[in-house]
Amino acid sequence: MNKVLVSKGKKQVIDGKERTIRKPSQYYVKNSDFSCNEGYIKLLKTGKVKTNKGKDFFCFDSTFYDEFKQLRRGAQIITPKDVGIILTETGLTKSSTVVEGGSGSGALACRLASFIKQVYSYDIEKENIELAKNNASELKLKNITFKLKDLTKKIDEVDVDAVILDIPNTEAAVKTALKAVKVGGFIVAYTPSIPQVMNFVEEATKQVSLQVIKTIELVERQWKVNGRAVRPISEAIGHTAFLTFVRRVN
Repeated sequence: MNKVLVSKGKKQVIDGKERTIRKPSQYYVKNSDFSCNEGYIKLLKTGKVKTNKGKDFFCFDSTFYDEFKQLRRGAQIITPKDVGIILTETGLTKSSTVVEGGSGSGALACRLASFIKQVYSYDIEKENIELAKNNASELKLKNITFKLKDLTKKIDEVDVDAVILDIPNTEAAVKTALKAVKVGGFIVAYTPSIPQVMNFVEEATKQVSLQVIKTIELVERQWKVNGRAVRPISEAIGHTAFLTFVRRVN
């Protein structure tokens, strides 16, 4: 089991109150030994540990998300804030099956696979498939099938719970996605620009079996809280993409 190490952070008494003035360091460790500028630890164990320089750390087993954050990336991945709303809006469960268009680095497929029964991931680039397969293997996920195919031409699966599209021309996959998704299931388009949203919605509204539910964008802004000094952090995760949710109604 890989480990996560977290330092206490540096504290100082200001106006009679103890406050953290340096953010605690956090490290992901894949073996039993560890070293950084704060010292060396041999044979990591869960609990409170100390480096040879006397620096205290807390050590615990990594979670799936800790492992996920270490994946190799190629193309820009779908961010956790967007993955969360996709799972929520589509109502996916541990018995669900999903088709993904655009494997990329495999990040979305891997995150979905940790929640649902089966993911089928399509991509037209061989290097993307290879990277995505390696990342899935690193996470020990066996419920993802990667396919070097163009899903705008054909989707092999039928009666799936959702088809999620992260490709430049999402509108080109509307008809094949419609044939693959079950009645009551969803087609989700992840599109960075408004013209792409417009193209997808225009094509979706032509299909009498589809109902466009909504298009949204999520903005994540982190806040710094240090005593009474409270303010938003400048480097917010702003626009990543628009999410358009479409449902098959008959």
